[in-house]
Amino acid sequence: MLEAILKPLIDFVTHTIGAYGVPAVFVLMLLESMGILIPSEAISPFAGYLVSEGEMTLFAAVAAGVLGNLVGSWVAYFVGLWGGRELWFHYGRYVGVRTHHLHLAEKWFDR
Repeated sequence: MLEAILKPLIDFVTHTIGAYGVPAVFVLMLLESMGILIPSEAISPFAGYLVSEGEMTLFAAVAAGVLGNLVGSWVAYFVGLWGGRELWFHYGRYVGVRTHHLHLAEKWFDR
């Protein structure tokens, strides 16, 4: 079951990095850091493989990964800062998060 979910995602990641290189590492790490379900566990090892094959430099791979994570974290932070709870209450249903789920999570954190 898990393999059926992860295999297409990992294939997408490896194909994207293989086709676009360092910019793809940056964008994929940015999306992963923003909370989009892209596994960094597939991004970093494949970038490392391309480094070992000489298709990407170590510095470029590390810089793209770190900067992607940093920028993605900033984006997520500012979305939360400016949108906050109201953003989740308004748009959460489009990503499977209902108001009921948010209230349950708040109760859990209050405990």
